Amino acid sequence: MAAGVRMAHAMRVVLARRLRVSTVEGSDLDRGGSALLRYFPRELTPKLAEKKGWIPDLRGTRDKKARELRRKEQDTESVDDLILQGRVTRAQQVLELRVAERDDDVHSHIKLAELYAQKHRNEDALRSYLRAAQVLSEDGFFDKSLALLKTARKLAGKDTLTLDAMEETVLRAKELDTAAWSVRKGKSAEGGKLTASIELEALWRRMAESDFVQNMAKGQLEALMDAMELWPVAAGELVAREGENDHALYLIASGLVQARLDPDHRDLLLRNFGPGQIIGESVLFERRPWPASYKAAHNCTLLRLDVGGLQRALNRTKSRRQLIMALSSQRNDQQVAALASSVAPSA
Repeated sequence: MAAGVRMAHAMRVVLARRLRVSTVEGSDLDRGGSALLRYFPRELTPKLAEKKGWIPDLRGTRDKKARELRRKEQDTESVDDLILQGRVTRAQQVLELRVAERDDDVHSHIKLAELYAQKHRNEDALRSYLRAAQVLSEDGFFDKSLALLKTARKLAGKDTLTLDAMEETVLRAKELDTAAWSVRKGKSAEGGKLTASIELEALWRRMAESDFVQNMAKGQLEALMDAMELWPVAAGELVAREGENDHALYLIASGLVQARLDPDHRDLLLRNFGPGQIIGESVLFERRPWPASYKAAHNCTLLRLDVGGLQRALNRTKSRRQLIMALSSQRNDQQVAALASSVAPSA
């Protein structure tokens, strides 16, 4: 017993030195008045210290250390080896811990789904497959995500609503990414400069969130974006002049474009247009003159579609009617024309 007390006291001294805490005499220890005892229990033994894995830290690193050690244990414990040894339950536990700590661990989700499937826990397997497919899609691995969903479909039975929705989401993301690549190729207008790739990325992000892009039918985005020209316009410059017959429409990718009218030199603002909005649809499809003058309020980047580009886009898509309807659905020219007609010139 005396040897154990001496050992405990010696360990307190060593640990105190590491913490730079002053040691006290044994009598003080017995009275429990030492600052040291606030941090280390009186019953401290070599075995207990080893079990707790103490490298003392009063600010909570002890818990962090324990988490790191647990993670290292999981990493060193091969799931494949556990399965080969027949320790399937242990392999499942390791995988569940991994995905709990890192929900974007695709490999662990897939392995876990396979183990669940072996145990006929189809709902759990589907959940893991769907999460893995989601992460793959978010990282741009659309084909791998779709292949995983195909595997998961074998477990879904008749209830495939969730899988169908996920598959539709991945296909849509793949299409948007393909269309984004068309934008990033950097088509420019005559005399224009190619936009930097970083700017194009930001440009696409703005457009991808717009209702116009989100509502486009499958296969149309890539054809349309490939047929359009990047058209940078500096602040204050005209995009189109009232009454002109420049047969083209513009998809605003960034910046602000204003529809203005100048009756009797009054310079009236009719409407503002931002990213994702289209101007000039009646000019292109109905060969009408521009209903107002359109000016860039800030530096803008537009995507221009003329008669030749429209024909190329229509040749590359099966749903031509849907493409035309999508381009003309906003009816912004009609609204501007109505506003312009309401502004009567003074006598």
